[in-house]
Amino acid sequence: MKPTTLAVAAISPLLVLGTAGMAEASPSTPAKSAAPIASPAPAAKDDATTLGADRRVLQMNLCNGGGAGCYSGGLAVNSAIAQIKKRKPWVVTLNEVCRNDPARIAKATKFRYSFFPTQRENKKGYVRCKNKQVFGNAVLTKESAKRLFYRVLTAQSSKGERRTIGCRHTASMVACTTHLTNKSKKTALRQCKEAMRRGRDFAGSHKMFLIGDLNLRYNKDKVQQCVPSAFVRKSDNDVQHAIVYKGLPIKGHNHAHMPYTDHDAFWVDLGT
Repeated sequence: MKPTTLAVAAISPLLVLGTAGMAEASPSTPAKSAAPIASPAPAAKDDATTLGADRRVLQMNLCNGGGAGCYSGGLAVNSAIAQIKKRKPWVVTLNEVCRNDPARIAKATKFRYSFFPTQRENKKGYVRCKNKQVFGNAVLTKESAKRLFYRVLTAQSSKGERRTIGCRHTASMVACTTHLTNKSKKTALRQCKEAMRRGRDFAGSHKMFLIGDLNLRYNKDKVQQCVPSAFVRKSDNDVQHAIVYKGLPIKGHNHAHMPYTDHDAFWVDLGT
């Protein structure tokens, strides 16, 4: 399915784009086990002009891979949909999701999405969820994507998965997410610095932010060291952080309990 062609930097053959649950583009030919995601849902209309002065970015770690104790058998997907409908965000970032989760969430909430797969440590294939779908992260936006960026980070500490950064460039901003290692704080900090550098290089002169589960605690893991001088950082008082360009002023931030995962829903409200 190739209705649109997008410029993509360092793209994986498994990266998936969608609009309201429907494939927006297929930048390269996926493997048989990674057929494009599609849905009969109609395309969502860009609505950046109707958002008002504040734009909310909602971050959620769904713990939906099935390999951790926080796994809830997929119930976190419904919880994410409920959070989106309640918080009314402009951008959503998702960590620890399975390949079909973003499509389901996008269809229910009228977002566009990109899925960024997690590669295996030996570079042979991708990490799989308990349900056999590919495991990874996602960015959902109300606006369509002009370009995408996906890169495996250089510093790694896990024998199971290779941490990545994924970005979605729309008409008004560049939204990036990452999920950093929980095996080594030093490695996570190195990954954070690299993710910010690569995200900024991809964004160029455009306004950019990175939000995700950094596995670095706000008060003791020196996470501020990966915040460039032109950026500010807010957190959920735990391991989820937003690092935002000052040209998108943070007007508020908060977090709230989210059922069926071990992370709160975390959001920041950005000015224009």
